[in-house]
Amino acid sequence: MQAVQEALATLQRGQMVVVTDDEDRVTTHNLAYLTTKRDRMGHLITLPEDG
Repeated sequence: MQAVQEALATLQRGQMVVVTDDEDRVTTHNLAYLTTKRDRMGHLITLPEDG
């Protein structure tokens, strides 16, 4: 859980974090990217922000 909190703090400072997926592909993302998801058809899904 410590790593998650550190990553979240990094994102909130506007910096990028490194993300690995199940196939060990490495990508870097910022908070705006990580708070949007795409459905299977490729449409953008925006997650509600806390607060």
